[in-house]
Amino acid sequence: MSQQSTRRDFLKQVSASAAVLSGLGPIDRSWLLAQGVDQGWKSLPKLDGALLLDEAPREQMATDFGAQFHRLPAAVLKPRSAEDVVKIVRFANKHRLKIAMRGQGHSVYGQTLVEGGIVVDSSTLNAVKLSGAGRVDAQAGASWDDVNRATLAEGLTPPAMGDTMTLSVGGILSAGGVSNSSHLFGAVVDNVEELNVVTGAGDLVRCSPQLNSELFELALGGMGQCGLIVGARLRLVPAPKWVACRDLDYEDLKTFLSDLRYLATEAKVEHLGAFVLPRDPSRGWRFRISIGKFCVSPEEVDFGALEAGLHSKSREDPVSVPYSNYLQREVARNAAAKASRKKTPSRLPYITMFVPGSASEEFVGRILATPPETAGMTRFSLYVLPTHKFARPLFVLPQQELALAIFLFRGIPVADGGLYSETVATIRGLVEKMRAVGGKIYPPHAPFYTRSDWEGHYGPTKWRRLVAGKKKFDPKGILTPGTGMFVAEQAARP
Repeated sequence: MSQQSTRRDFLKQVSASAAVLSGLGPIDRSWLLAQGVDQGWKSLPKLDGALLLDEAPREQMATDFGAQFHRLPAAVLKPRSAEDVVKIVRFANKHRLKIAMRGQGHSVYGQTLVEGGIVVDSSTLNAVKLSGAGRVDAQAGASWDDVNRATLAEGLTPPAMGDTMTLSVGGILSAGGVSNSSHLFGAVVDNVEELNVVTGAGDLVRCSPQLNSELFELALGGMGQCGLIVGARLRLVPAPKWVACRDLDYEDLKTFLSDLRYLATEAKVEHLGAFVLPRDPSRGWRFRISIGKFCVSPEEVDFGALEAGLHSKSREDPVSVPYSNYLQREVARNAAAKASRKKTPSRLPYITMFVPGSASEEFVGRILATPPETAGMTRFSLYVLPTHKFARPLFVLPQQELALAIFLFRGIPVADGGLYSETVATIRGLVEKMRAVGGKIYPPHAPFYTRSDWEGHYGPTKWRRLVAGKKKFDPKGILTPGTGMFVAEQAARP
């Protein structure tokens, strides 16, 4: 299929999706409870939680953070135990219903949506308990805020957990998780010691690198294809008292990326982030690196020594905050974004790519020189990742020593269907450019991926492993259809 034909297909899909979201294309959903499934709910064993069949809770689970799809489930489970998840998965098998688990609904392309199936709302599985010896047990629906409230009371913290504390443990572990400390600790999934997983066959399995290791590796970063994570044991490290931060500003891309690579590989700082920032059109772009040192006292941090060998154009004064405040560093930005979306409802066609370090300067430079590729941009953040720090097999990175993670977020007003269609075509073009340089996608932000896209993403060896795992652990193929990984090409579209 030609690239032009592929883009035309995607525009057709987007138009259909937009019609449903805007209320212009009503859909007859009378078939959702066909074949006696509505009567079959009565045969479900007693649950500790609640199975909701009313339209209101189902409608709440019909769209996700990206607001690009609308898929109404037949039921929503609010479990109170892992056994509830076991029961509902077995029920779904019996009645040939698709099922997915949803945490805070931060999927962007409908990954946790299930038309006519069952959504497991994990928010009611939120227990957190310290298990001794530097570990914490957290259920899938617990937020990272929940985890840190428990661990900081004992002076401990997970080493890597992302920057948005309201997200669920299960959601991040199913996706992979990149953090401001990934240059030291790898992905969030690299810091997991044990999982409790409900397979697609309805078995509750405890797994770790030593016990049921195949399921362990397929569940972490596996986007819910072989099992639903219901609990995890996380590794902990001593929590710092303070974090001393400083922003370094740059005028040119080459110097900016060079210093970012140096900081990521020399491991002088525990917090490392980078951003592309707009300014007036006549002056182009500017760049910023944020560095942070974990410390007992801010007075002990020598920024002069940390910045030796760097070439920033200017720098901000250092700012020091208690570690507990540092964990909430994205609260204000997220609140502002939420308020903006409330005022102007928008779709969020995010894309996150990992490109080889050798291609990073040319790749980013080309994006910045192509106005459609930054249209509607709300955030352009970067991380340099030493790939040897990432050990989980389904967290796929380019095959070089360094990879550049590119988080390109944008918002398109729902009312502007034309711009949205153009943006979708642009994003698919970015995907092709990423593939051409040997890049990989971040699965939660994979734009309209189909089975063939995923096969190319994982490559022959890992794809065969995932296919074999799917057949073994989800033999009827009921789990998490919204990713499109194991859905027929024509059915994977909006």
